[in-house]
Amino acid sequence: MIHITPDELYSSIYKKVQANPALIQFQKEEENLIGLSCMHRTTHCVQNDEIVAFTSYIPTNMLSHVKHRPTYRYIQDLEASISYPLIQDQFSQFSECVLIPFIAFGEQYVRQSLYFASVQAIYKNLPLVIPTRACPYDFSLLRGVVSNDNYSVIFPRFLPQFILSEPSPAGPFASKTNTLLHPVQIETQTEISQAVLVIQDAFVNDPVYQVYCPNVQKRREMLKDMTVQLARDTGHRGTNFLYCEGGTFSVQRAQICILGSPPGTKDEFFGSELGYAKVMIKHLGMNYLNIETTFDKMHEECWAPVQALLHCLAGHK
Repeated sequence: MIHITPDELYSSIYKKVQANPALIQFQKEEENLIGLSCMHRTTHCVQNDEIVAFTSYIPTNMLSHVKHRPTYRYIQDLEASISYPLIQDQFSQFSECVLIPFIAFGEQYVRQSLYFASVQAIYKNLPLVIPTRACPYDFSLLRGVVSNDNYSVIFPRFLPQFILSEPSPAGPFASKTNTLLHPVQIETQTEISQAVLVIQDAFVNDPVYQVYCPNVQKRREMLKDMTVQLARDTGHRGTNFLYCEGGTFSVQRAQICILGSPPGTKDEFFGSELGYAKVMIKHLGMNYLNIETTFDKMHEECWAPVQALLHCLAGHK
């Protein structure tokens, strides 16, 4: 089982990692790691209630969202340590990468530990960069890895073989049709656009939406604007996912979309209420102001028969 680490739980998770002698331990960058965890790109893998792998990672195109100053400087230092010219012939096509500032695992759990970061690198066609100071594991033994004393780089075309070479509790996940799905973090405009399509298909026939937005086309447009607003407000935290088919490694094959907040996150996670109010007013006009009244009426109409049935069943006990 793999978990995304919410802010308030981070310190307790890190203590558990430190207490596990089976994990490789040599970094003591608590302040920097706490800053990373606020991005929700810190994951840990659990087996039998014990943490067996722990990883922090971040696509370098998301560096601007790191608000924790020591963390930002720390990641910049790691990024600067990557000597691109040493592998220029292979690296020149990439302007960004997925960076691993911290990784700890029992040696048999290397694939589980890198699963989430590897998936992002594969679907976004970015190399995975692991500074030597972040992990003592010898990645040079793996096919398709370029290494020196400062870093190891795994190029995206080699990552599928690396993470899929054996079953992992971290993923991928089987759908109802037994299709294997990988969780891809929603960060780019392409991924947001695909999220819109999944959300529209899922909610266009929702009975509540039908009540206060009867026109199907208007309802689809409203769902589009709401999804874009929500994805942009929450995407930088790394908790929004598209579950995509693993065989094609394309977000255009997404079957599931999750836009949400993990337990323990702070208030206002979903951004400004004003943004959503503007979306609703744009599509519903002043009817938006009557939505709560509509909900109350629907609740009364739908709950009354259920309440009567429960009362009847209670009387027959």
